[in-house]
Amino acid sequence: MNSTIRTRAAPAAVLAAIGLTAAACGGTMSSSRPAGTTPASAAATATEATCAQQAYAWAHTGGGISDAHAIGTDTSKISVDDGQVVAALQAGTDTSAALSALTADASQLGADAQTALANQPPACIAGEAAPYRAAMAEYSQSSQDDLSLATEIQSGNDAAAIGTLKAATTAVEKGNADLGRATAAINAFTGNR
Repeated sequence: MNSTIRTRAAPAAVLAAIGLTAAACGGTMSSSRPAGTTPASAAATATEATCAQQAYAWAHTGGGISDAHAIGTDTSKISVDDGQVVAALQAGTDTSAALSALTADASQLGADAQTALANQPPACIAGEAAPYRAAMAEYSQSSQDDLSLATEIQSGNDAAAIGTLKAATTAVEKGNADLGRATAAINAFTGNR
């Protein structure tokens, strides 16, 4: 079973991107139109400023930074838990403490993914919403897979447990990839400011 575990990288890149959004949006916004702009370009600038304000609010008070940190912490803990479960199985020792930790951390990941899904980033950042939602769905799926893994191990169904562990790891990898796409959208947004 040990060969099926890959490190579940925490989504640290999204924290950096949220930080970029926050930095790009940290100044005050002026409601006056800059010299030489047309009403149409002024409207676009105002819309961008409103989006920047929304992104800043989301990052700092709407859950952005704290939600990403929670997901990263959860996936890191589960990676450790998986290793402890496998080590206990390989040593033929009691797995109850390791499975208890896995169950608690998987439940927390599911709860944190649902919280993050309820606190989505502003829709005005092009290309961010769909991959963000997909990432949270994958983290939620990984949570469910890890809970099933614990049940399968407790019932002695090692063959099913191996497949479930692979599924949980794949879900986290997909979630990280989706979060990477959301991060790229944030970076593109902040780069255009």
